Amino acid sequence: MEDKTDIVIDPAVLNERTTTYSSLTDINGTNVFSNAFQEKVREYNEQENQNYVVIQEKVFVKQLNSSSDVYEIVKNEMFSNSEIKVLKGASTSEAKGIGFAIPIIGIAIVILILIMFRYIEKRRRKWASHDVDTYVYE
Repeated sequence: MEDKTDIVIDPAVLNERTTTYSSLTDINGTNVFSNAFQEKVREYNEQENQNYVVIQEKVFVKQLNSSSDVYEIVKNEMFSNSEIKVLKGASTSEAKGIGFAIPIIGIAIVILILIMFRYIEKRRRKWASHDVDTYVYE
């Protein structure tokens, strides 16, 4: 069999090869592996770490006012709120009513199920005692 293909392989092309390839970093003028680029990356990371520390201090550390005494600040925070809110026990009385209702409903459901099983058992015995239902045709 003859093997006919439309693909022509020309090894001479390899010898005529020119350097037409350029990476995106070369085209855009960014030298990724240069010392200047590595320095910029390091500076950026340091700046990000400093920003993170500043934000962390603002969020988690409360700045105390240095002009007043620490004990005065604590005393003011503890005793300055003159309004004391007390919740009334109205919700607990409602909870007690519901607390008694749930077991009563559960017991009623169990009793209803037992009555239904008894009724079904009684009907089965009644049907089993009839001759019509037990008659075997030969």
